Amino acid sequence: MDEKLGAWVRSLRTDSRNRCDFASSEQTRRDFAERLGLPALDWTAAAARDIASSTLAARPRFATAVGEQPTVVKGIEGGVLCVLASVHSGAVVDPATTLEVPETAREFVELGVPLPEVWATVRQAHRRLVDRLSTACQDLVPVAEQAAELQHMFRLAFECVDALVEGLGAAYAVESDRWQATAGAVREELVNAVLADAVQDFDTVSQQLRYELRHRHHVGIVVWHDDTAQLQNTALRWLEASGAQQTLLIPRGQSLLYAWGNRRSPFPASPPDFDGDVRVAAGAPSYDVPGFQGTHHEACDAHRVVRAMPGLADTVVPFAAVSLLAALSEDSSRLRRFVSDELGELAADDPNTRELRRTLRVYLETRNAKATATQLVVARNTVAYRLQRAEQLRGRGLEERLLELWVALILVDAMGS
Repeated sequence: MDEKLGAWVRSLRTDSRNRCDFASSEQTRRDFAERLGLPALDWTAAAARDIASSTLAARPRFATAVGEQPTVVKGIEGGVLCVLASVHSGAVVDPATTLEVPETAREFVELGVPLPEVWATVRQAHRRLVDRLSTACQDLVPVAEQAAELQHMFRLAFECVDALVEGLGAAYAVESDRWQATAGAVREELVNAVLADAVQDFDTVSQQLRYELRHRHHVGIVVWHDDTAQLQNTALRWLEASGAQQTLLIPRGQSLLYAWGNRRSPFPASPPDFDGDVRVAAGAPSYDVPGFQGTHHEACDAHRVVRAMPGLADTVVPFAAVSLLAALSEDSSRLRRFVSDELGELAADDPNTRELRRTLRVYLETRNAKATATQLVVARNTVAYRLQRAEQLRGRGLEERLLELWVALILVDAMGS
């Protein structure tokens, strides 16, 4: 390779009227001053400021997210330095080796800027830089050498920005995990204080949580699955389908998530249905801070019931559907003894006995043999036979302890074998 390729970047200069403060760290400034010379660093600072200004003007969503220009200037400045050093040396200078990549990634994470938005902005800033370098190359390099120099510059600039995008992505992931762990711990502590009635200033806590606690209708859910990524996605989709205007997610380990949604008007009476492996236990919607607490406790009770009773196979389990089971299922071993005492051999887990229990339950709810036969689509004689057989297996009359018998029939299938 021609040793002169890329040497022209050390000749970059900026007018004294356009000079501005260097945004990057002193360490980065010293490092690149040795490679490129101070005049090229002055050119870099001015170019980064102008590129940042024009890029933010072209990307208003990104500009709104970052709020202030210095964060963007620093990131662009680090990228420009790496491109110039790459073009000068003939080999890609990895931007991830500078302090600016992790620092900029950390600031983007803390500001809540999505990574795809960061990448798109980097690409746009890169195009503007290449345009500037093309003009500078044509001004500084003899015409006969410009084609080779431009080709050299384009190749190194694009390879460098690819490395920058990759480095930013990796740094963003690291900072995002660290930020989420820190922010998550703070959110969890605040939520626990609200649930324990240990908060005095709910307005301040709402600001910290970015979730309004007072004067809102709340619905609480518990979501569980082995795949952590699916937990948050399912919770957000379910809450959005329910009409929530704000959401609050609190991970509880790797496979469990507490979540809330709120809105100004009451939630619909029926919760949304979801299909899939991720399961949702939902509390009843309720109002204000007591509602935030109450709907969560109901969701937790519904989750406890479902985990204790594998026969409950629905993907979405509202608390109202298991409220009786929740009241009865505090002690699972005691509950199983109750079922065994009430049903005797009628508690057996085989298809024939399960059909007998189904017939008996419908009969207890209709109190009419003809209505039972119609609902089950069987003959009345079949109903009579099944009731007689159920009585034999129970070991006592079907009219004895009717309430206890009906509750035991509900419990036995909910608990599973």
